[in-house]
Amino acid sequence: MESLFGLIVNFKHVEGATWLLPQLLICTLDKTGQPSYLKAAAWEDNIASYGFDPAEPHIATLVRECEDLTPEAIEAFFNRGKKKRTPLISLFENTTLKKHIQDYIDRKIHKVILCMSDHNIPSTFQLKRKEHIAGFILNPTLQEADPILSFTKTPMGVQYSLRIRMGDKTIYPSHQDIHIVTHQHGWLILDRTWVCIKNISAQKLLPFLQKETLYIPDKTVRTYFEKFVLDLMSQVDIETEGFDVISQNEADSQSLFFIYDFMRHKWVADIRFHYGKETFMWSSPIRRKSRLFLDVQGNLTVVETTRNKVYEQNKVQELYKAGFEENLENYLQAGEGLYDSLEAVARYERPLKKVFHIQNPHIDGKDIFLHTFNSQTVFHQKSDWFDLTGQVTIGDETHAFSKLLKYIKKGDPFFRLNDGSYTLIPQEFFHTYDKVARFSEEYHEGVRLRKVHYPLLENIQVPEKNKDQIQEYEDIFTPSPFLKASLRPYQVKGVQWLIDHRKNGLGACLADDMGLGKTLQTIAALLDAREHKEDSADITRPIQLDLFGETIVTGRKSLSALIILPASLVYNWYHELKKYCPAMQILRYTGAKRHSALRTMLEFDFILTTYQTVITDADLLKDKNFHYIVLDESHYIKNKDSKSFQVINQLNGDHKISLTGTPVENSLSDLWSQMEFINPAILGSYTFFKKHFKDPIEKNQSDASLQELRTLIAPYILRRVKSEVAKDLPDLIETTQYCDMTPAQKVTYDKEKSAARNYLAGLDKKDSSYTFHVFSALMKLRQMAIHPWLADDTFDGESGKHEDLLAETETIIKSGQKVLIFSSFKSYLTMVAGWLDKNAYPHGVITGSVTAENRQKAVEAFQNDPRCQVLLISLKAGGTGLNLTAADYVFIVEPWWNPFAEMQAIARAHRIGRQQNVVVKRFISRDTIDEKIIMLQTRKKTMAEDVLDVEWTPSLSEEDIHNLLQ
Repeated sequence: MESLFGLIVNFKHVEGATWLLPQLLICTLDKTGQPSYLKAAAWEDNIASYGFDPAEPHIATLVRECEDLTPEAIEAFFNRGKKKRTPLISLFENTTLKKHIQDYIDRKIHKVILCMSDHNIPSTFQLKRKEHIAGFILNPTLQEADPILSFTKTPMGVQYSLRIRMGDKTIYPSHQDIHIVTHQHGWLILDRTWVCIKNISAQKLLPFLQKETLYIPDKTVRTYFEKFVLDLMSQVDIETEGFDVISQNEADSQSLFFIYDFMRHKWVADIRFHYGKETFMWSSPIRRKSRLFLDVQGNLTVVETTRNKVYEQNKVQELYKAGFEENLENYLQAGEGLYDSLEAVARYERPLKKVFHIQNPHIDGKDIFLHTFNSQTVFHQKSDWFDLTGQVTIGDETHAFSKLLKYIKKGDPFFRLNDGSYTLIPQEFFHTYDKVARFSEEYHEGVRLRKVHYPLLENIQVPEKNKDQIQEYEDIFTPSPFLKASLRPYQVKGVQWLIDHRKNGLGACLADDMGLGKTLQTIAALLDAREHKEDSADITRPIQLDLFGETIVTGRKSLSALIILPASLVYNWYHELKKYCPAMQILRYTGAKRHSALRTMLEFDFILTTYQTVITDADLLKDKNFHYIVLDESHYIKNKDSKSFQVINQLNGDHKISLTGTPVENSLSDLWSQMEFINPAILGSYTFFKKHFKDPIEKNQSDASLQELRTLIAPYILRRVKSEVAKDLPDLIETTQYCDMTPAQKVTYDKEKSAARNYLAGLDKKDSSYTFHVFSALMKLRQMAIHPWLADDTFDGESGKHEDLLAETETIIKSGQKVLIFSSFKSYLTMVAGWLDKNAYPHGVITGSVTAENRQKAVEAFQNDPRCQVLLISLKAGGTGLNLTAADYVFIVEPWWNPFAEMQAIARAHRIGRQQNVVVKRFISRDTIDEKIIMLQTRKKTMAEDVLDVEWTPSLSEEDIHNLLQ
């Protein structure tokens, strides 16, 4: 939400005095975001209530300085330690104390002016409380001005005037509306514009605010010049008329010095060319200077010095060779960075010293000596760390690379040399090593970097002999003989990727699109890990082959991979494992009797359990050492404060894999928690991550932070979308999602199944209505397998299949893809539509009650509008006649009697014109009529005339009915 309030700084005359003091004020903003009317004075104790963060450095500075600059605060400051307070006006009557007070005020106002300029805080002059602020705002541009003194000799004395040069315009102070804000730093408000007059105190302007010219009689010339003029003559430009002139134009030396350009926030260079006692700045347009000298007899002599531009240009060429160029103010600069000009001089230190006397810049109270930097670094891997060693040569000194890294980590560019002086660390070193420094850790032998941060070393130029690298294995993965599946080329690459991470001791997140076989790739990688596992333990240990089986002695070695899943996926994984590696031993560590398997748990190859079980049994599992820990649907630990995240990160595993289609669902916090699982500390503490990545990226759209985050995580996340691997995929990918019923759903379903069985058993099978009653009973069971509410609107519990389908749909929506959801029950489509509406997900609906016109609109929206990602379709309304090639996924909510009807529904998306592959997912509730219908389909669809009949329903024998109701 946009802020309703803004800040302004108002400069106001103090009653009874000549000073201008700043007030920090809160104002309302108009619709364009511009200051409108005054709301309140801004103080430390009220500014937060108007939506401002008092901890922001510039706000804290403005609040502090403006509070210190109230007349009451100034009076209190200069009465410290006194029993009787002296009024501020009286304090100013003391000449010595007056200077101290003015200096104190000047310093603080100078801070306020620079702070408001740096942060675009508007300023006003003499703002009236009830007036619209726009009429009082000062021009925000800060301008610099040069004073010019003019002397004209006359028969009776000397005429003396002062003008101000601003760019190509010269003005007389007496002709302008000028208000002096500070004496030191020379801040003025001139015609509603901020002006800084250079080299002199603004107090020198006072005589000229009323008069254009002052007259100095002959008899007082000497006294006046000694008292008021001589100290200025070496600092400002002088023009003379009527004096005898001595001319010179030979320069004898030049010095290079540095200036902080507060307008552009960077250091720039300038040159002083010395012509005897006269000096010209390269940046100054002045070609000639006149100096008045007063001899012992009181006579004035003029020495006129003219610049030798050919000589000066020859010297400046040396700076051009070093990469300097002139800016608009004729200062010399190299690059656009804060210290680029200083660094350029340091790089060309030796040749430039032959031409210029280089004056050290004075920064933050330190004289900075400019020296060339050279480094030689060594990155040597030791276990899970890289030792960062090497040397840095600075001028004639050599220092440990670890010392330099400490300065970079602190963000301190001023490196302390052996003699106590300072030099400037080039920004190039910060750019090269700042990420390394940020994640490095000190230890007794120096500085080191965790192995998981190796991507930060990739772009650092280090001789190969000085750099150990994460190994990329060239051997091609050979599937385990226990794997009973063929892998597609992209799956082979995925398995190899997982294996390489295991060999390098690094965690991995497989984030392939739904339907690309994350489970199969993981199983293949785990079998490879089992083949290569070095198990020093006694391989004749007893093993319990199943939860309820007997304990026997075997000579096999086990993988002991803990696979943590949502409860709804335990059966799917068990089914996949039995299908792809039937020889492996699988433990389903779920249910009330699971604890009996704790003693022999690690002797199994695969231990399947749920997130909730891990939380419940945290104390029992945290002391076990698993060879692998795998998280499926790892977004279950996305909340760092959740019990799941906290418990799972206490488990011990040699290797870790996470599987997810959505590493980031809601915010970057999701990513931090999942990366913390596979590679602890890779993104630092959460506080560090929030400061350096989350806030800069989410709040400020920082591209630099985003690129750094990508650099860190890219080696650990493998994500392929279907379009990338299309050539490796079949046109149609069919999967089955087995869903566990919720306890309440199961009780309701079993009760209805028993009632249906008893009811049908009492009917006359020869009665013509018997078939109707059979299908009515079976239809009700089909509805309950989806959601019991469809058959009983008093049911207020949850459904396992419904929750799974919504979760899968949300994953697809967040991935930017599209899905068709088919069901033969219109009431269920209405239920899903309600959930989509609640979450503001645009969607379309096609059922038998939808008009032809609205049906076409729904199709066009799904096909052409990227925002419409879900289309809900009933079986009869969407079985034929639709072209929905925009769909990436097809969800079949419940199995239908007619397999051909399913084929027709799938054909809506999988048809000519579709460029990408289509993933079909069937949702089957375990231990329900869903599974029985699948088996019945297999038996019944052998006859061609059956599968070609869209309205086909099976002819059910007594045995079929009995099986469906079991």
